[in-house]
Amino acid sequence: MDELGERGSLLGNLEDLLAYNKEKSAAENQDSLFGGLPADAGVSGLRLKPTEPAQKSEMLLWEKELLGLYISGHPLDKFKEKLDKSDTNIKRVREQLREGMTVVVAGIVEEAKELLTKKGDRMMFLKIADFTGSIETVIFPKVYEQFKPLLVLEKCLALKGKISMRNDTPGILVEKVKEL
Repeated sequence: MDELGERGSLLGNLEDLLAYNKEKSAAENQDSLFGGLPADAGVSGLRLKPTEPAQKSEMLLWEKELLGLYISGHPLDKFKEKLDKSDTNIKRVREQLREGMTVVVAGIVEEAKELLTKKGDRMMFLKIADFTGSIETVIFPKVYEQFKPLLVLEKCLALKGKISMRNDTPGILVEKVKEL
């Protein structure tokens, strides 16, 4: 659908486009002295106002929100070269590393669930994904308070922590967080 126009321009002119369509539809339902003329016979068309083009990150967010997946790219694409150089990806963590080992993984936050401990402190469960898979992480209250501004959906992060097995499924107990 990008062939119809630049997404930022279309979104910025949405009200004008809808008003133009409403006027055009109303005119087509009425008999007119000039109703049989071709559409381009002296009638000016719709002109879009200049707007800021949509950023790639915005477009990806819209795709994910609307379709549940990315179509025109991936938020991690700009870090792909660095991620490929790293020998630690989520697939390798899930298959090869064992409990207690320290690991650093990078990816995008797919899910974030904040909850309260028995003491009333806030902690978080994150699901982080890269090009090879996804993994659950646990962020305990001390670490959570320290890195809270970074722990949001669709943020690209690097996490350092220890592997923890829970129900035969590996996860990461996060110790440090860094934005990519």
